[in-house]
Amino acid sequence: MYEARESSIIVKEAYEMVGSELQYDVATYNCEHFAIEMRYGKAESRQFKGKPGDLIEIFRGSFEHWAIYIGENEMVHLDTEGGDSSGSLESLSSSDGKVKCEKLDDVVGNDRYQVNNLLDDLYDARKPYVIAKEAREMVGRVLSYNVVTYNSEHFLTDLRYGVAESRQVCI
Repeated sequence: MYEARESSIIVKEAYEMVGSELQYDVATYNCEHFAIEMRYGKAESRQFKGKPGDLIEIFRGSFEHWAIYIGENEMVHLDTEGGDSSGSLESLSSSDGKVKCEKLDDVVGNDRYQVNNLLDDLYDARKPYVIAKEAREMVGRVLSYNVVTYNSEHFLTDLRYGVAESRQVCI
């Protein structure tokens, strides 16, 4: 997928890292992230055990951002045009949101995340292949985004369950 960096550069940088203390997190920066970053210049991991159709909750300060895993280390999510769907004051008013398909590590960044199929106890999830297919078909669309009435969580619970709900906001 990526071109390996020059081996002499990898070895030189690895030697320079010996003895360094790094922030370790099993989900967002583990030994696999480190090794892949050394070889390819991009920290990624294939250890994520999500299944297509799983909802991914990403913890970003006082709000969560949501994405849906569609397989092959890719996620679909609704993001504001400025990329700030975190519930900040700037995104509290209505704005446009764009449906994007991106690699898990690119969406999550350094934030903590988890699989959270939060409404499985209330609703039957649609078939994973249907969820992934419909999510892919939505990529590129511009939708009205409002942190209270239609945010990333609403968008994704609608894809998974056919019901647009958000547990992080009370109207």
